[in-house]
Amino acid sequence: MKNSFFILFIVALTISSCSKKPETNPVTNTTNIQTPVKETSSNPSELEGNNVAVNLIKGSDCFSCHKEDAKLLGPSWNEIADKYTQADVATLANHIIDGSTGTWGELQMTPHPTLSIDDAKVMVEYIITLKSK
Repeated sequence: MKNSFFILFIVALTISSCSKKPETNPVTNTTNIQTPVKETSSNPSELEGNNVAVNLIKGSDCFSCHKEDAKLLGPSWNEIADKYTQADVATLANHIIDGSTGTWGELQMTPHPTLSIDDAKVMVEYIITLKSK
């Protein structure tokens, strides 16, 4: 009987933790962004700075597919930064939200429909600053 209650408790806890809605960032004005801190590692726990973009990236799943300086599943951020400019921010932000296929190969970029357009733009603006040297 004790085992049944314990198992029920674990199942309820698991369901509860999986059903949390992602926290949304109320950032709506991207003009007050601090200068981005260049990432030194592909480990999100090692990103430095108290920057809006860095915090958004830390809270996302970006590192599941991307690294700063090497291809993972998707292109590296340096490759993205080298290919695009500030003029492409809106397009890339929409790619993050809607998903995308064909730009970097056949693998589809996963859509992120719960991410706001303003937050996606902040993230793209940061990534574009990571041009390789």
